Amino acid sequence: MLVVGSGQSGCQVAEDLLAAGRTVYLSVGACPWMPRSHRGRDLVYWLAEIGMLDQTVDTLTAPNALLACNPAVSGTEGGHDCNPLTLMGRGAVPVGRLEDVRGGRAVFRDDLAVNVTKGLEFEAELRRRFDEHAGATPEPASAEAQELPRVRELDLAGVGAIIWATGFRPDYGWIELPVLDATGRPVHRRGLTDFPGLAFVGMHWLHKRKSALLIGVGEDAEHVVAQLNA
Repeated sequence: MLVVGSGQSGCQVAEDLLAAGRTVYLSVGACPWMPRSHRGRDLVYWLAEIGMLDQTVDTLTAPNALLACNPAVSGTEGGHDCNPLTLMGRGAVPVGRLEDVRGGRAVFRDDLAVNVTKGLEFEAELRRRFDEHAGATPEPASAEAQELPRVRELDLAGVGAIIWATGFRPDYGWIELPVLDATGRPVHRRGLTDFPGLAFVGMHWLHKRKSALLIGVGEDAEHVVAQLNA
């Protein structure tokens, strides 16, 4: 099986396939990952503690930050790490980003080590911030990626299925009002548009980092409803 994409969906699908006894090749992109827990406390506890969940959209500086993938992690089996390295430890074969298909063979970029390093650095920075907030001595860094496979091509004749886990983008084209910007994202102020009665909730980065999560959508909905009823 070839899984293309190493965000939350790709990693979790790969994990399920490994549990089912399948041979899995995982095409790894630039999506980073997070530790499921740190110092005995769940990831969400730490993200709330350091204020990361309450980061507001106006603080973003990178133009493509709104489209960044959600770092990979799993909530199954009580919650655990789920990333290209943990999957490799369970038998998956990580490869670089899928670049092309030629002559019945998948061709991968030679960027696996770079992408894995980015994931490790992202995780290490999060742990550093958690420890800094707690006033604790930093824990030893997680094991560095070593002896990564150097698979550049894969004969698709031996692949039973290709699973695309490359993300998605919302489509608001069904709204027949000039409410979208050039990227197709609704123009709004914390969910409220210039059109009476039209508002949005549950969007990625609607107002805060947590806006698309169950832990945050209620806060946005309460604000939107209050304004609509004002």
